[in-house]
Amino acid sequence: KMTQAKSKKSLNPSVLAVLVLVVIALVSGGLLAILNDLLFVSEEERTNRSLNKVYASESFTELEIDADYASSADYGEIVYLYEAADGTIIISARGQKGWKGQSQIVMAVSTDGTIVNMIVGDYGGDDKTTSIDADYLKQYTGMKVTEDLKFTVSGEAGAVDVSSGASATHTMGSICSAANMAVYYLVNSDVMGGDAQ
Repeated sequence: KMTQAKSKKSLNPSVLAVLVLVVIALVSGGLLAILNDLLFVSEEERTNRSLNKVYASESFTELEIDADYASSADYGEIVYLYEAADGTIIISARGQKGWKGQSQIVMAVSTDGTIVNMIVGDYGGDDKTTSIDADYLKQYTGMKVTEDLKFTVSGEAGAVDVSSGASATHTMGSICSAANMAVYYLVNSDVMGGDAQ
């Protein structure tokens, strides 16, 4: 009797490598999809986080933005507008283009028209923002919102100079124009019941 030896078929090493890479790609893609679902932060959640960061309140009520004053060629545009339980107005504005994009600020203004806090909600993709911190933003607080209030980083006469304490001049300019946009809206719209004028 002759014994036939069974020959083992082995996969070509390059086919095996392709199969391994396909499996790795499928597993990685699946994990990324799961992580994206778990870690996704909606625009509504970002807004809620900014509201709670800029001002402590039991609740916030969204207000309608007056389209007549929602944007300005000189400053930017209003993003959203809320009222806290105690009547404090929370306004978010996007300024003119900074280093890489438009900075977005969130400003809390008390019922007497005083800016009580301001944060940066979004730097518009700018990666040169290390010098923009809470101390820099404090330059905006304590100011009374009036027709005459205007911020500047370029030494404009009659405006409040907010150029000290940071070196990211383009980003400061975008933040400054966003703050001016918020003031422009509050002064010209009736959201503060005429108190800001």
